[in-house]
Amino acid sequence: MLARYDRLLSSRPLVTKVTTATAISVCTDIGLQRFTSHQPHTHDVHRTVRQATWSGPIMATMLHHWMNVLATIPSWGPLPAPIVRLAVDTFTLMPFSHVLYIGYLSAAEHSSPDRVASDLREKLGPLLRAGYATIPPVMLVNLW
Repeated sequence: MLARYDRLLSSRPLVTKVTTATAISVCTDIGLQRFTSHQPHTHDVHRTVRQATWSGPIMATMLHHWMNVLATIPSWGPLPAPIVRLAVDTFTLMPFSHVLYIGYLSAAEHSSPDRVASDLREKLGPLLRAGYATIPPVMLVNLW
């Protein structure tokens, strides 16, 4: 199964990444809703679709192209290329993608630009703090 997945990543990388990210997102959101819901047998299908759409077609596509851009960034003085690439990612795409994520989910749930702005003010700080605590170490392993 892993060999087939590896072949698909080589032959159709973007489609494979979008499909994988979408499937993982659907499974994760269903599990989160099931284990955090206080009401039995409830599921917000629209929430799962919003999350899967963000994770698959939007974010997986963006990251596919972004990783290709990062791969072209060389070392800088004594800093090896993975460290430089991590810094570029951490201070450019990561905050940008967090703003897009909150904006996308808020706009998909609400039509009011004021509500989207309110969600950004309320949620961006905590999301960035969580992102800066977790994403760079994982990204460094990935880049190395």
